[in-house]
Amino acid sequence: YDRDGKPCHTQPTKDGNDIRPTTIRDARKLGLIPSVTNVLGVISKEALTTWKVNQAIMATLDHRINEGEAHDTYCKRIAAISQEQVYEAADLGKAIHAGIEDWINEGKMPEDGKIAASVQPVVDWIQKTGIKVQASEKILVDTRHGYAGTADLLFLYGNKGQGCGVIDFKTRKS
Repeated sequence: YDRDGKPCHTQPTKDGNDIRPTTIRDARKLGLIPSVTNVLGVISKEALTTWKVNQAIMATLDHRINEGEAHDTYCKRIAAISQEQVYEAADLGKAIHAGIEDWINEGKMPEDGKIAASVQPVVDWIQKTGIKVQASEKILVDTRHGYAGTADLLFLYGNKGQGCGVIDFKTRKS
């Protein structure tokens, strides 16, 4: 993010015909600040790492090495198969997140029943707690401490709205 809150996740290539991910070198040169997600990304996520390893192990159990297949080829094949679950989980998380955002902004539930079933507990919680949604997908910048990010939900709570909070939605298979 730049100091005005503009996301700078990508940069133009040297020839200007394409884009590429922003590097640390770019960030230093442009005076960018990291997102909270990037900062937290350096912390080990033990449960996520264990789940990914288990996906690879399950892939080896379900897909044996082919006769004459080189070990490095087999490992690449297993890695690709195990990543399918990771991508499916990420896609599901994005769909649920979009469903929550649609409900917050437009009051409509997702048409997909599986997604709606995951959005409904969030709707129930918001209605039960009586929080007052102030914004969703709001970019926040703290130049003093040097970080920025997009908050999923900003809200007020209490009888007179005297408390405030930030929510970052996360999904899990359960």
